[in-house]
Amino acid sequence: MESYSAQKPHSTVAEYLALHIGRSEKTQAQIAEESGFPKSNVISMLKNGQTKLPIARIPAFARSLNVCEHELFYLAMREYNPDWLAVIERLFVSKLELMQSGG
Repeated sequence: MESYSAQKPHSTVAEYLALHIGRSEKTQAQIAEESGFPKSNVISMLKNGQTKLPIARIPAFARSLNVCEHELFYLAMREYNPDWLAVIERLFVSKLELMQSGG
């Protein structure tokens, strides 16, 4: 698995998925099964941006593609729910900084 910092930024979740699905040695049917999708055509729809990757499926999808689930979550939230992402960052990043400073 490549590190987050080594990844080229992607403008969309679909581009990211298309890249990593293309790099995978797994079939779309295998990826779908491992990610909890009943049909493999969903994988094509995700790659083409015809449907959104459900947030709840991100961990399984990331494991199936052997990519960083944090990066995939961030990309999805940035694209699908930027307002929620701003709240999450504000709440948790500031909390982490406070915890690391001993406060």
